[in-house]
Amino acid sequence: MARTGPQPVVRLRLRRQGDQWSVEKQIRVAEMTIPASHRFTGAGGRAHGGAWCELADASGDVLYRRMLPHAPGDGVEVPAEGGGLQRVDVHREVEEYDVVVPDVAERHSLNIYVVDAAGDASSTLERSRTPVASLRLRRGGKG
Repeated sequence: MARTGPQPVVRLRLRRQGDQWSVEKQIRVAEMTIPASHRFTGAGGRAHGGAWCELADASGDVLYRRMLPHAPGDGVEVPAEGGGLQRVDVHREVEEYDVVVPDVAERHSLNIYVVDAAGDASSTLERSRTPVASLRLRRGGKG
């Protein structure tokens, strides 16, 4: 896993349109402190739900893991009529996410996972091991 503390990073603008994912921008930042790589706690044989991305090297080993702020296609919270908040479904054909990852020489691809942990445990576990997209990252500066 990547180190913590100030370090060179790459800011990635990810775009999801329907089922297709792409890297829209890739900007190198000379120094920034980013959160430590997310570690999944023991799930007792169950799959993890949610949405996350994993920076991987050429052999597929995870260098850094970052949770996405919400799963693609999730509803949004809006004020409820009687006070408080309520979640409503909103169809978004296009969504964008900014993700910051370490700028390490070994970086090769970004794998994106979106898993609804509800339902059959064995199929959920398999989905948590299968990325919905695997995006090749380029080396170098702005783009």
